[in-house]
Amino acid sequence: MAVYNKPPLFDAQLVNKLLQRGLLIPDEPRAKKYLNTIGYYRLSAYFSPFQSSQDVFIPGTSFDDILGLYIFDRKLRLLFLDPIQRIEVAVRAAISNYMSLKYNAYWYLESKLFSDKRFHHNFVSEIYKNAGKTNPNNHVFCKHYFNKYGDNIVPPSWMVIEVLTMGNWSKLFAHLGCHKDQRDIAYYFNFSPKEFGNWLKHVTLIRNSLAHHMRFWNAEFPFSPNLTKYVTLAGPATGAYSKFVVVLALLKTIVNKSEWNLRLKEHIRSCPLDVVQHMSFPVDWDKLPYWN
Repeated sequence: MAVYNKPPLFDAQLVNKLLQRGLLIPDEPRAKKYLNTIGYYRLSAYFSPFQSSQDVFIPGTSFDDILGLYIFDRKLRLLFLDPIQRIEVAVRAAISNYMSLKYNAYWYLESKLFSDKRFHHNFVSEIYKNAGKTNPNNHVFCKHYFNKYGDNIVPPSWMVIEVLTMGNWSKLFAHLGCHKDQRDIAYYFNFSPKEFGNWLKHVTLIRNSLAHHMRFWNAEFPFSPNLTKYVTLAGPATGAYSKFVVVLALLKTIVNKSEWNLRLKEHIRSCPLDVVQHMSFPVDWDKLPYWN
Protein backbone atom coordinates (compact mmCIF):
# COMPACT_ATOMS: atom_id res chain seq x y z
CA MET A 1 0.00 0.00 0.00
CA ALA A 2 1.38 3.40 -0.98
CA VAL A 3 2.35 5.92 1.67
CA TYR A 4 0.84 9.41 1.37
CA ASN A 5 3.71 11.87 1.56
CA LYS A 6 2.43 15.01 -0.19
CA PRO A 7 3.42 18.06 1.87
CA PRO A 8 1.07 21.01 2.56
CA LEU A 9 1.72 23.97 0.25
CA PHE A 10 1.56 27.73 0.74
CA ASP A 11 -0.96 29.67 -1.37
CA ALA A 12 1.81 30.97 -3.66
CA GLN A 13 2.94 27.38 -4.30
CA LEU A 14 -0.63 26.33 -5.09
CA VAL A 15 -1.00 29.17 -7.57
CA ASN A 16 2.24 28.14 -9.28
CA LYS A 17 1.00 24.56 -9.39
CA LEU A 18 -2.14 25.64 -11.22
CA LEU A 19 -0.19 27.86 -13.59
CA GLN A 20 2.10 24.94 -14.47
CA ARG A 21 -0.97 22.90 -15.35
CA GLY A 22 -2.13 25.53 -17.83
CA LEU A 23 -4.70 27.48 -15.80
CA LEU A 24 -4.93 31.20 -16.53
CA ILE A 25 -4.74 33.30 -13.36
CA PRO A 26 -4.73 37.01 -14.26
CA ASP A 27 -5.17 38.16 -10.64
CA GLU A 28 -2.91 36.05 -8.42
CA PRO A 29 -3.64 37.87 -5.10
CA ARG A 30 -7.36 37.31 -5.68
CA ALA A 31 -6.75 33.63 -6.44
CA LYS A 32 -4.69 33.26 -3.25
CA LYS A 33 -7.53 34.77 -1.24
CA TYR A 34 -10.03 32.22 -2.58
CA LEU A 35 -7.61 29.34 -2.10
CA ASN A 36 -7.29 30.37 1.54
CA THR A 37 -11.02 30.85 2.15
CA ILE A 38 -12.32 27.89 0.11
CA GLY A 39 -9.40 25.51 0.20
CA TYR A 40 -7.47 24.00 -2.70
CA TYR A 41 -8.84 20.50 -2.13
CA ARG A 42 -12.49 21.64 -2.10
CA LEU A 43 -11.96 23.75 -5.21
CA SER A 44 -10.21 20.88 -6.98
CA ALA A 45 -13.55 19.02 -7.05
CA TYR A 46 -14.55 21.50 -9.78
CA PHE A 47 -11.42 21.08 -11.94
CA SER A 48 -12.47 17.99 -13.89
CA PRO A 49 -14.89 19.56 -16.43
CA PHE A 50 -12.14 22.01 -17.39
CA GLN A 51 -9.35 19.47 -17.86
CA SER A 52 -8.36 17.67 -21.04
CA SER A 53 -6.53 15.01 -19.03
CA GLN A 54 -5.50 14.52 -15.45
CA ASP A 55 -3.79 17.65 -14.10
CA VAL A 56 -3.90 19.43 -17.48
CA PHE A 57 -6.37 22.25 -18.06
CA ILE A 58 -8.05 22.87 -21.41
CA PRO A 59 -6.30 25.82 -23.11
CA GLY A 60 -8.02 29.10 -22.30
CA THR A 61 -9.45 27.92 -18.96
CA SER A 62 -9.20 30.60 -16.28
CA PHE A 63 -9.43 30.58 -12.51
CA ASP A 64 -12.73 32.47 -12.84
CA ASP A 65 -14.22 29.58 -14.85
CA ILE A 66 -13.64 27.24 -11.92
CA LEU A 67 -14.74 29.81 -9.37
CA GLY A 68 -17.91 30.49 -11.37
CA LEU A 69 -18.85 26.79 -11.28
CA TYR A 70 -18.11 26.65 -7.55
CA ILE A 71 -20.37 29.67 -6.90
CA PHE A 72 -23.10 28.16 -9.07
CA ASP A 73 -22.95 25.00 -6.96
CA ARG A 74 -22.95 26.92 -3.66
CA LYS A 75 -26.11 28.77 -4.68
CA LEU A 76 -27.66 25.50 -5.86
CA ARG A 77 -27.09 23.92 -2.42
CA LEU A 78 -28.74 26.90 -0.75
CA LEU A 79 -31.67 26.61 -3.16
CA PHE A 80 -32.15 22.94 -2.23
CA LEU A 81 -32.14 23.55 1.51
CA ASP A 82 -35.68 24.98 1.43
CA PRO A 83 -37.50 21.95 -0.06
CA ILE A 84 -35.31 19.46 1.81
CA GLN A 85 -36.23 21.13 5.11
CA ARG A 86 -39.93 20.98 4.23
CA ILE A 87 -39.72 17.35 3.18
CA GLU A 88 -37.80 16.31 6.28
CA VAL A 89 -40.24 18.04 8.64
CA ALA A 90 -43.23 16.57 6.79
CA VAL A 91 -41.84 13.02 6.85
CA ARG A 92 -41.00 13.14 10.55
CA ALA A 93 -44.41 14.58 11.41
CA ALA A 94 -46.30 12.07 9.25
CA ILE A 95 -44.58 9.08 10.84
CA SER A 96 -44.98 10.43 14.37
CA ASN A 97 -48.61 11.46 13.92
CA TYR A 98 -49.68 8.16 12.39
CA MET A 99 -47.87 5.94 14.88
CA SER A 100 -48.86 8.02 17.92
CA LEU A 101 -52.55 8.10 17.01
CA LYS A 102 -52.65 4.38 16.23
CA TYR A 103 -50.63 3.19 19.22
CA ASN A 104 -49.56 5.78 21.83
CA ALA A 105 -47.20 8.70 22.37
CA TYR A 106 -44.35 6.31 23.28
CA TRP A 107 -44.88 3.82 20.46
CA TYR A 108 -41.19 3.89 19.57
CA LEU A 109 -40.39 2.03 22.81
CA GLU A 110 -42.41 -1.03 21.74
CA SER A 111 -40.10 -3.50 20.05
CA LYS A 112 -43.05 -5.48 18.68
CA LEU A 113 -43.74 -2.66 16.22
CA PHE A 114 -40.36 -3.17 14.51
CA SER A 115 -39.06 -5.88 12.21
CA ASP A 116 -35.51 -5.85 13.57
CA LYS A 117 -34.80 -6.00 17.31
CA ARG A 118 -31.23 -4.79 16.93
CA PHE A 119 -32.33 -1.76 14.94
CA HIS A 120 -34.98 -0.98 17.55
CA HIS A 121 -32.42 -1.19 20.35
CA ASN A 122 -30.07 1.18 18.49
CA PHE A 123 -32.90 3.58 17.64
CA VAL A 124 -34.05 3.82 21.25
CA SER A 125 -30.42 4.29 22.33
CA GLU A 126 -30.22 7.30 20.01
CA ILE A 127 -33.32 8.74 21.67
CA TYR A 128 -31.88 8.25 25.15
CA LYS A 129 -28.65 9.88 24.03
CA ASN A 130 -30.27 12.86 22.33
CA ALA A 131 -33.44 13.43 24.35
CA GLY A 132 -33.26 11.23 27.45
CA LYS A 133 -33.77 12.57 30.93
CA THR A 134 -30.08 12.15 31.84
CA ASN A 135 -28.80 14.13 28.84
CA PRO A 136 -27.14 17.24 30.34
CA ASN A 137 -27.34 19.10 27.02
CA ASN A 138 -31.03 18.54 26.42
CA HIS A 139 -33.11 20.92 24.34
CA VAL A 140 -35.15 23.49 26.24
CA PHE A 141 -38.44 21.77 25.42
CA CYS A 142 -37.11 18.45 26.74
CA LYS A 143 -35.92 20.06 29.97
CA HIS A 144 -39.34 21.67 30.42
CA TYR A 145 -41.02 18.31 29.84
CA PHE A 146 -38.88 16.48 32.39
CA ASN A 147 -39.30 19.26 34.95
CA LYS A 148 -43.07 18.85 34.68
CA TYR A 149 -43.25 15.09 34.16
CA GLY A 150 -40.32 13.86 36.19
CA ASP A 151 -41.38 10.22 36.30
CA ASN A 152 -40.75 9.76 32.58
CA ILE A 153 -37.26 9.15 31.21
CA VAL A 154 -37.97 9.92 27.53
CA PRO A 155 -40.29 12.47 25.89
CA PRO A 156 -43.30 11.69 23.67
CA SER A 157 -42.97 11.04 19.95
CA TRP A 158 -43.72 14.60 18.85
CA MET A 159 -40.71 15.84 20.80
CA VAL A 160 -38.46 13.00 19.69
CA ILE A 161 -38.94 13.94 16.01
CA GLU A 162 -37.27 17.28 16.72
CA VAL A 163 -33.97 15.77 17.86
CA LEU A 164 -33.28 12.90 15.46
CA THR A 165 -31.98 13.13 11.90
CA MET A 166 -33.64 12.41 8.58
CA GLY A 167 -31.45 9.32 8.37
CA ASN A 168 -32.91 8.01 11.64
CA TRP A 169 -36.47 8.37 10.34
CA SER A 170 -35.67 6.93 6.95
CA LYS A 171 -34.26 3.81 8.60
CA LEU A 172 -37.17 3.68 11.04
CA PHE A 173 -39.69 3.64 8.19
CA ALA A 174 -37.79 0.77 6.56
CA HIS A 175 -37.89 -1.22 9.83
CA LEU A 176 -41.53 -0.78 10.76
CA GLY A 177 -42.86 -4.27 11.36
CA CYS A 178 -46.40 -3.77 10.11
CA HIS A 179 -46.75 -3.38 6.35
CA LYS A 180 -50.06 -1.57 6.82
CA ASP A 181 -48.30 1.11 8.86
CA GLN A 182 -45.75 1.59 6.08
CA ARG A 183 -48.47 1.60 3.45
CA ASP A 184 -50.66 4.18 5.21
CA ILE A 185 -47.72 6.52 5.84
CA ALA A 186 -46.48 6.20 2.25
CA TYR A 187 -49.98 6.71 0.84
CA TYR A 188 -50.13 10.04 2.62
CA PHE A 189 -47.42 11.13 0.16
CA ASN A 190 -49.09 9.25 -2.74
CA PHE A 191 -46.38 6.60 -3.03
CA SER A 192 -46.17 2.87 -2.54
CA PRO A 193 -44.31 1.78 0.64
CA LYS A 194 -41.41 0.29 -1.34
CA GLU A 195 -40.86 3.36 -3.47
CA PHE A 196 -41.37 5.77 -0.58
CA GLY A 197 -38.72 3.98 1.49
CA ASN A 198 -36.36 4.09 -1.48
CA TRP A 199 -37.00 7.80 -2.04
CA LEU A 200 -36.39 8.55 1.64
CA LYS A 201 -32.94 7.01 1.34
CA HIS A 202 -32.27 9.22 -1.67
CA VAL A 203 -33.47 12.35 0.13
CA THR A 204 -31.29 11.46 3.14
CA LEU A 205 -28.22 11.31 0.88
CA ILE A 206 -29.16 14.68 -0.62
CA ARG A 207 -29.69 16.19 2.82
CA ASN A 208 -26.35 14.90 4.11
CA SER A 209 -24.56 16.16 1.02
CA LEU A 210 -26.03 19.63 1.57
CA ALA A 211 -25.26 19.60 5.30
CA HIS A 212 -21.59 18.84 4.63
CA HIS A 213 -21.31 21.39 1.78
CA MET A 214 -20.17 18.72 -0.67
CA ARG A 215 -19.96 19.11 -4.44
CA PHE A 216 -23.59 18.82 -5.47
CA TRP A 217 -24.28 20.13 -8.97
CA ASN A 218 -23.34 16.97 -10.90
CA ALA A 219 -23.03 14.48 -8.05
CA GLU A 220 -24.57 11.04 -8.54
CA PHE A 221 -25.57 8.91 -5.56
CA PRO A 222 -24.99 5.15 -5.12
CA PHE A 223 -28.52 4.31 -6.21
CA SER A 224 -31.39 6.02 -7.98
CA PRO A 225 -35.06 5.64 -7.05
CA ASN A 226 -37.59 4.25 -9.47
CA LEU A 227 -39.02 7.42 -10.99
CA THR A 228 -40.78 6.18 -14.11
CA LYS A 229 -44.05 5.33 -12.36
CA TYR A 230 -44.44 8.73 -10.69
CA VAL A 231 -42.79 11.39 -12.82
CA THR A 232 -43.46 10.51 -16.44
CA LEU A 233 -43.53 14.21 -17.34
CA ALA A 234 -39.92 14.74 -16.22
CA GLY A 235 -38.27 12.81 -19.03
CA PRO A 236 -35.52 10.22 -18.42
CA ALA A 237 -34.54 10.80 -14.79
CA THR A 238 -31.06 9.34 -14.49
CA GLY A 239 -27.72 10.37 -13.04
CA ALA A 240 -27.47 13.72 -11.30
CA TYR A 241 -30.80 14.80 -12.80
CA SER A 242 -32.68 12.27 -10.65
CA LYS A 243 -32.16 14.23 -7.42
CA PHE A 244 -33.82 17.29 -8.93
CA VAL A 245 -36.82 15.21 -9.97
CA VAL A 246 -37.12 13.44 -6.60
CA VAL A 247 -37.11 16.62 -4.55
CA LEU A 248 -39.71 18.38 -6.68
CA ALA A 249 -41.97 15.30 -6.74
CA LEU A 250 -41.93 15.07 -2.94
CA LEU A 251 -42.34 18.81 -2.50
CA LYS A 252 -45.48 18.71 -4.65
CA THR A 253 -47.06 16.24 -2.22
CA ILE A 254 -46.70 18.50 0.83
CA VAL A 255 -47.31 22.04 -0.45
CA ASN A 256 -50.37 23.35 -2.28
CA LYS A 257 -48.40 25.83 -4.33
CA SER A 258 -44.69 26.42 -4.70
CA GLU A 259 -42.54 28.38 -7.10
CA TRP A 260 -39.40 26.47 -6.15
CA ASN A 261 -39.38 24.72 -9.53
CA LEU A 262 -39.32 28.11 -11.26
CA ARG A 263 -36.48 29.39 -9.08
CA LEU A 264 -34.59 26.19 -9.71
CA LYS A 265 -35.17 26.37 -13.45
CA GLU A 266 -33.87 29.93 -13.53
CA HIS A 267 -30.75 28.97 -11.61
CA ILE A 268 -30.03 25.89 -13.73
CA ARG A 269 -30.10 28.09 -16.81
CA SER A 270 -27.22 30.07 -15.28
CA CYS A 271 -24.98 27.00 -15.11
CA PRO A 272 -21.68 27.84 -16.83
CA LEU A 273 -21.55 24.35 -18.36
CA ASP A 274 -23.94 22.26 -20.46
CA VAL A 275 -26.38 20.60 -18.04
CA VAL A 276 -27.34 17.96 -20.62
CA GLN A 277 -23.75 16.77 -20.87
CA HIS A 278 -22.64 17.23 -17.27
CA MET A 279 -25.82 16.77 -15.19
CA SER A 280 -27.82 14.25 -17.27
CA PHE A 281 -30.67 16.73 -17.85
CA PRO A 282 -32.83 15.78 -20.85
CA VAL A 283 -32.52 17.85 -24.00
CA ASP A 284 -34.97 20.78 -23.81
CA TRP A 285 -35.65 19.87 -20.19
CA ASP A 286 -36.95 23.36 -19.39
CA LYS A 287 -39.80 22.87 -21.87
CA LEU A 288 -41.05 19.68 -20.18
CA PRO A 289 -44.43 20.00 -18.38
CA TYR A 290 -42.80 18.81 -15.17
CA TRP A 291 -40.89 22.05 -14.73
CA ASN A 292 -43.63 24.50 -15.70
